[in-house]
Amino acid sequence: TMMKNTFIMILSLFLINCGKKELHNKVIVLETEISELKKENSLLLEELKEMETRIDSVANLPATIFSRSHYYLEKKQYEECIDLLIILSEKYPEWERTRVNRRYNEAITALKDLNKEQQRLVEQEERRKKRKAQLLVQLNNNIDVKYDKRKQSTYYTTHRTTICQINRTVSFGIELYMVVKDNGRKYFRLRSSYTEKSHSEYYEPEFMLYDRIELFADNGATMVINADSENKRSDQDSFMKKELSDILLDTDAVLEFHDANKVRVFFKGKYLYEFDMTFDQLHAFKEIIAKYDYI
Repeated sequence: TMMKNTFIMILSLFLINCGKKELHNKVIVLETEISELKKENSLLLEELKEMETRIDSVANLPATIFSRSHYYLEKKQYEECIDLLIILSEKYPEWERTRVNRRYNEAITALKDLNKEQQRLVEQEERRKKRKAQLLVQLNNNIDVKYDKRKQSTYYTTHRTTICQINRTVSFGIELYMVVKDNGRKYFRLRSSYTEKSHSEYYEPEFMLYDRIELFADNGATMVINADSENKRSDQDSFMKKELSDILLDTDAVLEFHDANKVRVFFKGKYLYEFDMTFDQLHAFKEIIAKYDYI
């Protein structure tokens, strides 16, 4: 009997332990299922949030499109702006019709103005090319080109008259020319002259002994040229006295005169003479400057 009771007790304990283990396994299974449900719930919440965002985006789509059209307008992308406004009008014909039409008209006007401006630029470029061709012909007609093999230099001088008659007896010459070395170096020089002639046996010409020449253009360009004795020579006879100079100039200073329409000249020495360059003097001066850009 005692053995029987012991067996029953052992069996009971075994059954209890088995039940606990089974229960524990069930708890683990439940916890795993709960965790999976939480994950699914989280994903569903994210999907719901994304759907709400899409719904809000769709609800605000006309305003978004309209805002984008403003961006294109500000960036002067008028065709993109117009296309976007057409899409907006077709998709949402009742949305802010007045504002959409106003912006559409604004973009259309801006596009027309842009096209006109672009056409003006095209025509301007065509005129520039035509003037350039005319200028090159003019330069070729009015500029003489001579090569000095010994000095390895090419000289560009004008065919125009560069003498300005101040009065009955006095005249001044002022001629710009250009030298181009075989190595490509380019520079300007200025030939200037003072001449006084006698028109009567009772009048004897004088030297003015000029040592300074000043040029002042209407475009603001200025140049001061020192005509010292090293750069000068003189000539005379019974009825004429002449002073001549040939002076190297600063290239940048010369180029500033490229668009001058009037140049005032001062010769300073024993006397002061001033005059405006003649038509031929001025055009000869500017043509030599222009030639600088085409060599």
